[in-house]
Amino acid sequence: MMRGSKTHQLKCDGEWFSEIANGWKKFEIRVNDRDFQRDDKLLLERWDSSKGQGQYIMADVVRVYKDVPGVKDGFVVLLLDNIHY
Repeated sequence: MMRGSKTHQLKCDGEWFSEIANGWKKFEIRVNDRDFQRDDKLLLERWDSSKGQGQYIMADVVRVYKDVPGVKDGFVVLLLDNIHY
């Protein structure tokens, strides 16, 4: 049985958030605790405690790489596309 795509809301460190938002970083490495699948969406949040607000970007997951050499067991590499605010 196929499942529909899911949207995963995740916190993202400020430096990496900026890299993704600027289009320089097109991947995320995450613990595979959410059953990430192709066609899922990531809603990435950078929280600014000094302003008491977050900044968000959305990205499509176009590939999920498992068992990647050099990447810790239980983690996946998510290839991202269509990144926007």
